Amino acid sequence: MLKNSLKKQIDFPLLKEGDIQKSIVDYLKFYGICIWRINTMGVFNNFSQTYRPGPSKGVSDLVGILPGGRFFAIEVKSLKGKLSPAQKAFMEDVTLSGGLAFVARSVEDVLRIFKENGVHLK
Repeated sequence: MLKNSLKKQIDFPLLKEGDIQKSIVDYLKFYGICIWRINTMGVFNNFSQTYRPGPSKGVSDLVGILPGGRFFAIEVKSLKGKLSPAQKAFMEDVTLSGGLAFVARSVEDVLRIFKENGVHLK
């Protein structure tokens, strides 16, 4: 009972997806993993006052190549974030093509899923 009441009293701020992405990228780059952040929002063109579209809908936030050449895609979500149908479809395509695709809400999630899939960081 005490544990539940303490949990209600402490108001932990939710991490933003951008902060989680940066943590994951920094961590994996430290271990020499090739990883890129994909800007899915597009880019605003000041001259034409329009947005240049980003990549296809559903492309994961982070993509990279593991040692040995396996492609991976990480869709980063906050604690309450949910996948869109397009994101689910992209991740399924990656998986069916032999890549590793998953949702991560923290660096710990990435490490756990990598370990479960035989990926060991040196």
